[in-house]
Parts: sequence; C-alpha cells; structure tokens
Amino acid sequence: MRNMIIYLVLTGSLGTLELLSLLRSKLKKEAATVAALLACGMLLGILVYMEVPVPSPFELLKLVYRPVSDWFFKSAQ
Repeated sequence: MRNMIIYLVLTGSLGTLELLSLLRSKLKKEAATVAALLACGMLLGILVYMEVPVPSPFELLKLVYRPVSDWFFKSAQ
C-alpha cells in the first residue's frame, strides 16, 4: 500500500511539472485546473503515507483545492 502511495505521489509530481509547462500554451486555465487537482492529490497521498488522521479525503480536498487552484491560476497569467 505504501509503495503504491509513493508511486502515485511521484507520478503526480511529474504530471504537475508537465502541466506547468502547458501553462504557457493556449490551454492555461484548463492546465491550471488539472495541475491544482494533481497537487491536491499529492498532498492527500503524503498525508495518508504519514498516517495523519484525515476526517475525510473529500473534506480535505475542499479545504485545499481553492488556495492551490488560485495559486496555479495566478501563475498561469
């Protein structure tokens, strides 16, 4: 289980880097949204790996998605 979480975090990191390069293309807003979701998924994976008690992954995603997506949208402009 832990190996799968590490794998997901690493592939999410690479996917986020790839999407950040897409931010310079015409699909800035869409790429920023996907990059924000990948970053939130990586954060969830890290918290699960560290065995941090999380009330619900969806609650945490709702708390984290807005600031992360705002940051990616600002970097896209």
